[in-house]
Amino acid sequence: MFAKLLFIENEPATIKQFENALLDEKFHLTTLKDPEASIKHLKEKHFDIVVVNPKVSDNGSIVRRIRQLTNIPLVVITDKMKDVEKAIHLEEGADDVIPIPFSEVEMVARMKSLVRRSLQQPTAFDNEISVPPYTIKVKLYEVYKGKTLISLTKGEFNILLLLAMNPNKVFTKEEIYNRIWREDYVDNPNALNVHIHNLRKKLETNPKKPKIILTKWGVGFRIGKLSKPNV
Repeated sequence: MFAKLLFIENEPATIKQFENALLDEKFHLTTLKDPEASIKHLKEKHFDIVVVNPKVSDNGSIVRRIRQLTNIPLVVITDKMKDVEKAIHLEEGADDVIPIPFSEVEMVARMKSLVRRSLQQPTAFDNEISVPPYTIKVKLYEVYKGKTLISLTKGEFNILLLLAMNPNKVFTKEEIYNRIWREDYVDNPNALNVHIHNLRKKLETNPKKPKIILTKWGVGFRIGKLSKPNV
């Protein structure tokens, strides 16, 4: 599993233990100590999971601020594990709360579980997604226009599926690349633009005026208007 992880902590011993836990794991780790720099990083970069110690923020608002910014998996680590503190973090939006000191094996297992769940397709999309005039048959990895099968490459299908599964989100090129190819983004416009261009040629009535794969100028791409999913 390749996943981009942001670790927000200012205690050297805890940072060292966390880095040791990930030595043999396929996580791309970024560690930051400053809460404001962390929020800025989350706005500008794609991550699959965030692990944070609320103590990095003087007023303890970092968990709430992260959750307001993104819905990716969020793990809180803390040396205050009374039920009331744990409940507060969960109410603020944390997906898991883990005590310090933590078991390295358990920590990694919990993070992997959260990332796997976040990448699973929503139940509502188990069968089909309607992107008029097309139907995405999720489990079959096929796209149809009426009864006609549209030939898409694996990369083209996965891009279309990602956008269709997240109809209210604009994805940056970096986010799409990370989600589809599960590796570091290569800052080459052609790497993704070719796939988008080919998708539009295959799906759009007029590729120069797309209605399915839309561009948000200066940001990235999003899907056009969807029908309700068939479940």
